[in-house]
Amino acid sequence: MAKWGEGDPRWIVEDRPDVANVNNWHWTEKNATPWSREFLQKAINDLTISDTARTVTFSDVEVEGEATANNRKSKLIFFYELDVGMKWTGKTAEGKSVNGKLKVLNVSEEYTPDEYEFEVSLTSDETPERLEVKEFVRTQGIKLVRQKLSEWYQLADSLSSSTNGVKIHSEKTFSSEQSENVPQNNISEESRGSFEITDKFMCSPSDLFQCFVDEQRIRAYTQADASMECKIGGKFRMFGGHVSGTIKDLIPNERLVQAWRFESWPEASMIDHIQHKMSYAEPFQPGLYSEVTIKLTKSNGSTHLVLNHSGVPQTDMERTKDGWQRLQFDRIKSIFGFSSSLAGFL
Repeated sequence: MAKWGEGDPRWIVEDRPDVANVNNWHWTEKNATPWSREFLQKAINDLTISDTARTVTFSDVEVEGEATANNRKSKLIFFYELDVGMKWTGKTAEGKSVNGKLKVLNVSEEYTPDEYEFEVSLTSDETPERLEVKEFVRTQGIKLVRQKLSEWYQLADSLSSSTNGVKIHSEKTFSSEQSENVPQNNISEESRGSFEITDKFMCSPSDLFQCFVDEQRIRAYTQADASMECKIGGKFRMFGGHVSGTIKDLIPNERLVQAWRFESWPEASMIDHIQHKMSYAEPFQPGLYSEVTIKLTKSNGSTHLVLNHSGVPQTDMERTKDGWQRLQFDRIKSIFGFSSSLAGFL
């Protein structure tokens, strides 16, 4: 039996030069400790609780131990045994400073967050007023820290319950006739524009591609309801329906093309409905649509992404561009660790 964190060499395969692990059949194991540390530190550091008499802030979160992400047959499983500790500082009702420490016990896959135990200690000299603040940490502070641990736990669990498999009905691109079936609208071309974003992610193209086509992952980094039919012609909804569209073209791990719209964009005119009915057999999708093209390229252990978004109303250009970078790309890096050594475990 292999030692903790080492894995069994009969089941673990080295990363191939082409980053391929067909259908994720082989068991792969990646170090998830840096990602767990980064997530919990961001979630808990500077966390503050207060009432009318006391205020407490948590800081200097330390995460030790081991966490690994194991993947086989598109099933992601987390194993972890962590020691989580932190400092807390506060003020008594009289305004005197008070310091202490908080330690979290039983952080392993054998327990759920509601089963974690906590140790609260006081590093300042004991006084009745400071002991009251310590009790405040024990009764109220622990609830808030447990909540943040639950968010980390739920994210790991949601990834474990998702799959990496992508249902592809066809790897061929749309023909020119099919590409023209994107609904038109009565917004002039002069009032619409395009932009391009390039970015780098510390993961394989297949890892990053899943973040755009897997429902569970989309929900994880957007923190909102989402649905995704991962096939050419499939519908998608993100951010609780504020963004929606259709997949026009799909080449796994390389290219994704979408007809894309905000819920707030103008609806199509009656002329658009009539013209569509005369030209196409499939149902009409009302509304102003833009086109998104995402291309992924492997580059020196990372993935280079190029996004081109065309047909965007000029009045929404900055909001759309900011949304891609801040609400999607930056969150993908933060949530999945694609800017740290966790990259590539998915």
